Amino acid sequence: MQITLNELGNFKRSVQLEIPLEDIKSSYNSVYNQLRRTRMKGFRPGKFPKGWLDRRFKEYMAVEAQERVIPRYVNQIVQEHQIIPASQVAIKELDFDRKEPLKAVLEFEVRPKLEPPDYTKLKVEVQEPAAVSDQDVEDALLQIREGHAQYREKPEDAVAEMGDQASFRYSISIDGEILEEDSMAIRLSSEKPEGEPVNLFQELFVPRLLGMKVAETKPDEITLPENYPDHAGKTAQVSLELNQLGRMELPELDDEFIRDTFGLNEPDQFQTTIREDITHRRTLEVRRAYQEQIDDQLQQMYGSFELPESPQLQVREQVAEELAKQEELSEEERAQKAAEIEQQRLQSIRRLYILDTINLEEKVTVDSNQVISEFMNTAQMFGLDPKQLIESPLGKSIYENIRQRNYEAQVLDRVTARVLGEPISTSEEVHDHNHAHDHDHNHG
Repeated sequence: MQITLNELGNFKRSVQLEIPLEDIKSSYNSVYNQLRRTRMKGFRPGKFPKGWLDRRFKEYMAVEAQERVIPRYVNQIVQEHQIIPASQVAIKELDFDRKEPLKAVLEFEVRPKLEPPDYTKLKVEVQEPAAVSDQDVEDALLQIREGHAQYREKPEDAVAEMGDQASFRYSISIDGEILEEDSMAIRLSSEKPEGEPVNLFQELFVPRLLGMKVAETKPDEITLPENYPDHAGKTAQVSLELNQLGRMELPELDDEFIRDTFGLNEPDQFQTTIREDITHRRTLEVRRAYQEQIDDQLQQMYGSFELPESPQLQVREQVAEELAKQEELSEEERAQKAAEIEQQRLQSIRRLYILDTINLEEKVTVDSNQVISEFMNTAQMFGLDPKQLIESPLGKSIYENIRQRNYEAQVLDRVTARVLGEPISTSEEVHDHNHAHDHDHNHG
């Protein structure tokens, strides 16, 4: 194979490719023989109109070259010249004949050539995972019990109390005009979730449901709170009808429950296992904090280096398409928002280029079992069959996003290990990055 690589600019490259006849002949023959087996109405098997076979050969071989032959040689070009395409490889010229070599002229953009980082300039703030207290273990055990709680209806004459699960119908109106009415179920609680505002319905309904019995109706007058849309501060009539009342019963953490739920043959070791699990999660949190520090420092180290035109154009087109759907934006707002989003996504592309540069040296591993496990959990979360999902374009995109996220985390973890002076373990499975299609990633 003859390859002539020409530079057309900072990132643009042209390749003159010639595949010798002896190398391409098997592809020629395969396409030609398939066409010869074509059956045409009005002609005997193997007989065709004059010139038909040669014309069809040109058409089919052109497709074969573009879809299968040339991509194989692009990978060889990438390896021999140590370049990584940043755009689709465009076939500008294609010339072949059954008795001649295949010649092609290819054009594409390449990624900027980055040098590996100097790890001695990277620092992490070393910290120890927080110690696990007895209260931490008790809280974790309570969460486990709550996760396996079972609903039990209360007796008919029971009244609603804090902690009960209440199903009821409500209506809110002002001077006979109904603002809203619906059925819902809530847990009767005065607790406010950490970091979240008090739920409107919790604020309005919990105090009024307390003490009610099933089938009882309670009318009342209320002042609508500040976060009630359009009618804040107005006096409204509310009507509540309690339909069902129950309570979530927590299981006892006895030996039988531990064996049946967790498959542990030694229940007395359960709390030790919980403590170890909390320690492990906190260790991972510390490790992620290290990775975030390394990630930020790497991006600062490389700065806003120049990018090829192709990924920039793709980002601009994606952002313009997304913002076109937001008709409420003015032209000025749309332009400002587009600039912000484009800057974020272009920086994500730079980050990917940095991590791939590191990977050329480190050859990090990707845990396929972890990727498959995450994919299956995602499918189950949406009630989908993993086997069917992976065959769909959406499923393939989800799988690749999970794999890419794991890859990036592994690269950052390898750099973290280098900075901390930890021993490096190796594995045979290395991240296989399809450089011919890197630009297709959704870097947003």
